[in-house]
Amino acid sequence: MRTRINRRETLKAGAVAAAALAGAPGWTFQNEADDGLLITADSMFDGHRFVENAAVLVRKGKVVRSGPARSVRDASARRLAMGSATITPGMIDLHVHATQGHVPFDRILAHGVTTIRDLGGDLRPTHEGPGRLRYVGAGPLVTVQDGYPTPVWGTGLSAVIKGPASARATVARLVDQGAAIIKMALEPGGEAGAPWSGEHASTPPPWPLPSIEEARAVVQEAHRRGRKVTAHVGEEQGVRIALAAGVDEWAHSPSALVPEELLKEAARKGVRMISTLDTESHTEGALRNARIFVSHGGRLLYGTDMAHPEIPHGFDSQELSLMMHVGLTLEQALAGATSLAGEQLGLAPLGTLRPGAPADLIVAAGDIRQGHGGVKNLEYPLLVMTGGRLVVTPDTTRSPQTPAH
Repeated sequence: MRTRINRRETLKAGAVAAAALAGAPGWTFQNEADDGLLITADSMFDGHRFVENAAVLVRKGKVVRSGPARSVRDASARRLAMGSATITPGMIDLHVHATQGHVPFDRILAHGVTTIRDLGGDLRPTHEGPGRLRYVGAGPLVTVQDGYPTPVWGTGLSAVIKGPASARATVARLVDQGAAIIKMALEPGGEAGAPWSGEHASTPPPWPLPSIEEARAVVQEAHRRGRKVTAHVGEEQGVRIALAAGVDEWAHSPSALVPEELLKEAARKGVRMISTLDTESHTEGALRNARIFVSHGGRLLYGTDMAHPEIPHGFDSQELSLMMHVGLTLEQALAGATSLAGEQLGLAPLGTLRPGAPADLIVAAGDIRQGHGGVKNLEYPLLVMTGGRLVVTPDTTRSPQTPAH
């Protein structure tokens, strides 16, 4: 069950912030912070660690300084005192289907996520800019004839290959069209409880998979063109192909039980795993596989499969809680949604509040370390900024009762 946000705490923090700006000559919340904006709060997570009585100084779309408030000063900057609240970098969701699911970008922003990576949807150039959601995409999934996702989602999400030469040509075409990452389908279907198991597919599982040679050609061409490869894997067969081919990332924790030695091998090889544990909560293997992967030193990053009906259109605090359930600390889980996610995108220092980072940040009510209820406040931020422009502020924050789905 999802915990309801603490309405009283949210409204109190919003009132404090609004009062802090009252009477500031010429101030409008919509202004970019070109002249400097100093935001203070009782706590801050900077992408790596928590800081008490903290501040972040923003100017011209970038973070200038952050840290303890006593060390971050600028007499010329406007000051926004958020009081009992937590500043964090904007959240980064590494696995969404926002374009396929027609999820409004402004809704995603309003609920704490400032960057998305669309792993199956429209192939469009990277979308970013002051006040806008950052978007990077993969376009269609590389697959074989009649392979996943065609039986479940139709041909519009499939880029069909026929042999290694075709695989290389397809990757080259996708990169030329703007793909920031290549997604490959290694999914035979049939995992109980998975949204893609094939219960309502046009053809029943098992579905054909790319060969190791085809998968290796995908990876080699992607790497030659400076792109990572993420693989949709759901069970042992797909995992074995992914490991043999040198895939960089698994787009999910596998839904079916996978032998521990394969999870250990993935961790040893530096494969990254995107969590999506919330949407896979009814599967047998996702939590167990992620737990074993993490126990062997594997890096688990935040992603939700947004656009599935049970996932909020914005930050999903349940996903973060499940990441902690499989062995991460709160700091590690938050890093997986901020600094480490920015690194995975190749966009570091995005996802941090370090000097020079893009000024993508949010402010949540209260201390988010105070149980699941505190983390829940990240779904309804009091303030959202992207590229130095405020897009959600205390006077525009929606009621905590407004659903995020």
